[in-house]
Amino acid sequence: MNTTSSVTSPSPTFPVTTTTNQEPECTSKGLFMCGLVALAAFAIAYKNRNSAGKLQFTKCEKDNPRHFRDYSKISTLTDLKINKTDIGKLHLSGSGQFGAEHIQTIADLTLMGNRNRELWFVDVRAERHCFVDGKPAVWKRDTEKRNESTAEVVTAENQLISKIANKNFTIKQWKGEETQMTAKVENEKTVVEAAGHNYVRFPIVEHHIPTDACVDSIVQFIKSHGQAHLHVHCYVKERSTLVLAMVDMLYNVHEIALSDITDRAQAIGGTDLFKVSSKRKKHSPELTEEKKKFLWNFYFYCRDEDPLVKKTAKTWTEWSRLNRK
Repeated sequence: MNTTSSVTSPSPTFPVTTTTNQEPECTSKGLFMCGLVALAAFAIAYKNRNSAGKLQFTKCEKDNPRHFRDYSKISTLTDLKINKTDIGKLHLSGSGQFGAEHIQTIADLTLMGNRNRELWFVDVRAERHCFVDGKPAVWKRDTEKRNESTAEVVTAENQLISKIANKNFTIKQWKGEETQMTAKVENEKTVVEAAGHNYVRFPIVEHHIPTDACVDSIVQFIKSHGQAHLHVHCYVKERSTLVLAMVDMLYNVHEIALSDITDRAQAIGGTDLFKVSSKRKKHSPELTEEKKKFLWNFYFYCRDEDPLVKKTAKTWTEWSRLNRK
């Protein structure tokens, strides 16, 4: 939970005139400055009030999770422009946020009866979210920061959950009214593991690229779980598409071009990572350009270091300090 730091404003110096047996007298300029300081302090307090925002149910489909896609389907695409090279190496799928009832559906669709393969749910959301009686919910207007570590994100999220778990609280329906309710509130890790699967978190702020530390963690995780099936999800599909493309690069950088990797990520239902979306106000051309540069740099990193193969490979952080363009 983001906490509001107390702000101590410097005391303004009031110009005064003193005469014998008189108290100091504030001038109109001094009073004006005092008013400005008070107004600034109020603005800061107002901005930071309830910084996590209101809890709201997330849009959720009844049957399959939103924007579900599976890399195994690339081999069945009829578009001859889509490069299908080495798709067999990739045990990947993606989606938007799912509900507890979708976990078994995802397992059935991805494992295809192969229960010997581990299934990992890879959560790349930085915003605080939870499950309310199995339904996904999110704290709107969350003030997550780009430099937060996974531990900081998880701690803040768990603090928010502990404040309302098994207590009466207010929650907004998806495009509906606010209601009061008492319900079972859990984090995603608890829900996924209760269903018999594995969970890991790599928080990425919406519309942004991952931090260097986050990239290092993702690469290390892929190195350690090469035989597992990874189901990567975000809120809608942008961040999950980005991470799925990163995994494809790690495996296939020497086989196909970056454009082929991003094209096939989009072809199965992902987002166009090189295009500015006019539907989202926060998705600016500057952020899209930042993402393009990151994708090219990560592609070159995979090509130069081959981190899944070379034991002496530099980390992304080490490589990027010297080579980032």
